[in-house]
Amino acid sequence: MKWSILYWISIVNIIGTLIFIQIPNKSNFPKEYIIPLIMSLIIKYSIGDVDKGYKLTYSDIFYWVYIIGLSYIIVRYITPK
Repeated sequence: MKWSILYWISIVNIIGTLIFIQIPNKSNFPKEYIIPLIMSLIIKYSIGDVDKGYKLTYSDIFYWVYIIGLSYIIVRYITPK
């Protein structure tokens, strides 16, 4: 696993989640679900994965859980009730 990519994933995830929290939610989806989904897709498209190849590995599972989990925790504890 490349730690420099994980560092940039964390930075982009935190900043992007904080930006998306500021946008008013006009959809039928709760912010706790839609923002982590949006961030995971943006990070996958812009930064990529932590390993190479198309085979599913444990690092891929960690990658998705980390991105979605970090964004979910930020949204859950930063968003006013």
